[in-house]
Amino acid sequence: MTVNPRHSSAAICRSQQRQELAIQALAWPDIPCRGDVFHALLEMGRLSIYLENRAFGAISALEKTEAKMTKAKRKGKGNKFSKRLALAEQAEHTAINLADDINTLAEWLRNDILSLSGADAPTRRQLLDFVIESLRQREHLRPHRIQPVRVMLEKHRDLLLAFAEEIDSKLADGARESGVPQADLRQLFNIRANERTSKTNTGRDQPLKKQLGEKFEDANRATLKIIADVVRASSVIENINSRLRSYFFLRHQIGPAYLDLLRFFLNHRRFLRSEHPERVDKSPSELLSGETHQHWLELLGFKMFKRAA
Repeated sequence: MTVNPRHSSAAICRSQQRQELAIQALAWPDIPCRGDVFHALLEMGRLSIYLENRAFGAISALEKTEAKMTKAKRKGKGNKFSKRLALAEQAEHTAINLADDINTLAEWLRNDILSLSGADAPTRRQLLDFVIESLRQREHLRPHRIQPVRVMLEKHRDLLLAFAEEIDSKLADGARESGVPQADLRQLFNIRANERTSKTNTGRDQPLKKQLGEKFEDANRATLKIIADVVRASSVIENINSRLRSYFFLRHQIGPAYLDLLRFFLNHRRFLRSEHPERVDKSPSELLSGETHQHWLELLGFKMFKRAA
């Protein structure tokens, strides 16, 4: 992909994500394409860091102006820097407030809206709408940085929250199957999800354990299964895309026929080397079936060239 250096990193990420989702939809039409929370959090984080650096720059600029003002006052020329000092103070105030606001929004996005644990999908949607509107209200301060992130979140809102819809659906199914109230099941789900990232959350399930009694173990298994099944990122498809990209760079259009041929080639091409010695000189098809086959070109009907003795 040719990248224009003037394009923002958010625009590049959006373009790459669209390509990856399009390839996935073509290769696996029966598997739903999910939004990727990683890129949204990445771009929001980059925006927060950029504005924080700008705030530190404004603080430094104010300190330098104050130093000049102090020297000028000693010479009786303080009025020379009075206007410049007022502007520097205003710039510092604006930069710090903007950085603090965006950092707060970034934390909400990471810890409350796009996190595995959290509220139901409608509540997350309201929170995300609030973040988007808050970014819109501040766009005029740094439009070239804030607008691309706001547009990305706005356009991909439903895709980003697809995992939350899935959690709601699975929790509802789990509540019916286990006979546990859905609110209790969500509470246990959030506890288990938080335990994955923080050891300080261990032991918080004791009140629920007493409350649910013999139903607790069924509820616990149900929540662990949901956590294992829910996908919030396109890590798998990006991994596959990185492996396949070397086969795509000479083609302007990727169609079903080329994908079928590529799939056949990768399934029947024998590994030249591997960390596992038993896989060397065997193809994925041979490893899965336990049966040998001809060279992949011969399987396609071609005759292999053999050098004369």
